[in-house]
Amino acid sequence: MNLKYRHINRHIIGIGLLLYGLLGLVSCTSESLELPREEEDDYNIFLTFQAAVAGVSTRADGSVADDGNVETLRIVIVSQDKVAGATWEVEHNEKVSLATPLPHEYTFKVAPDSRKRIYLIANENRLASIGGTPLGFSDERFIPDGSGEAPVDGYVFDISASGYSYTPSALPMTGLYELDVPTLEDIQNGEFRWPDPLYLVRAATKFTFEFKKESTDRLITVTGIDIQRVITDRMYLMPHVNKRDGQYWVVEETETETDGNVTYAEKTVDDWVDWMGQEAEYSKTGADNEWLTDYEVPQDPTIGIASITPATPIEVPETGSVELPNAIYLPESKTVKTPDDDGYHLQEYSITVRTQENGEAGEQVYTATLPHLASLFRNTHVEVGGVFASKGNTITLDCEVDVIPYSEVVLEPGFGIDTEEKNTK
Repeated sequence: MNLKYRHINRHIIGIGLLLYGLLGLVSCTSESLELPREEEDDYNIFLTFQAAVAGVSTRADGSVADDGNVETLRIVIVSQDKVAGATWEVEHNEKVSLATPLPHEYTFKVAPDSRKRIYLIANENRLASIGGTPLGFSDERFIPDGSGEAPVDGYVFDISASGYSYTPSALPMTGLYELDVPTLEDIQNGEFRWPDPLYLVRAATKFTFEFKKESTDRLITVTGIDIQRVITDRMYLMPHVNKRDGQYWVVEETETETDGNVTYAEKTVDDWVDWMGQEAEYSKTGADNEWLTDYEVPQDPTIGIASITPATPIEVPETGSVELPNAIYLPESKTVKTPDDDGYHLQEYSITVRTQENGEAGEQVYTATLPHLASLFRNTHVEVGGVFASKGNTITLDCEVDVIPYSEVVLEPGFGIDTEEKNTK
């Protein structure tokens, strides 16, 4: 049996950004949660911002999808005065339990005329290091060293059988923003309000599967799916996007030849956050053709197989389609093709679909490489749709592979370890 693929050219590598037009939704569903406000003094002002999960909207019953749920949220504000040689200090390190979904608004008393780093870390409770030690979030873990990175920026959490296991109800999510707070003279009424939401992004990738039949009267049940060449045991807590020569680099598909070979080239973008928003827009027409591939994954990961085995085999109906009931959540991966396509970091993954057919003993197996999945960064949702069809005496499985973001929100002013300076005035 053979497995053949068709693909839909909608491949946003979702990094947790991505959907122009949700900002209004966020603002109108906001619920204000303030810390107690003291009277401002000559040296402090109130900083107000909104925290939200990228692309998640509140349902009519006040809930959100499971993989958008935030049970706890840690907010850390680290501050540096705008004077030569000033050190970083933690102004606030608060962990909040949430009874209602984000977005919420928060207000903190902070020093003016300073650079701030704002960390947002959701659902931290069960996260542990590879050695099994719970991840620590005390103040000193957020102080940058001479290279500009804090210990928390390098945190790796365990996803092995002995550590944390992904469940959609409490996916880890993170966000890191840098912004400048003006001087007292430039602030009215003692409050500096950041105009755009600060978003969290899921530290996970997601695969879902759907199957149907055409031109075959065979009874087909799907008994399992394996995803090969993915990381199975560890993931960075914070995103690690690389920056070269002061800019970010993406890979662009420049030409597809008649034999299916694709020509690539690199291009630079000033801000990968803005670029992701643009790709989200392009995806609506199928015109997107760029990939963000230059990011880091933890050292010495286990590259293996992630399996989905339904508790009950999934029967493919005679008409319509059937979805596997549960998505599979994985760490971001970086299985680069060999050779490395001139250093573009283009990636390649494959799947195996196992079936039982016509009640016959034993399993049938379909295996193939997933095309057009050139990057598997966090917040990527890979949708695989399979069609079983009879071709002569052979059953084939033709698949459409659609790679989309979890969400489509433009995140500003920055996101991840490398951030661009933004003008806040």
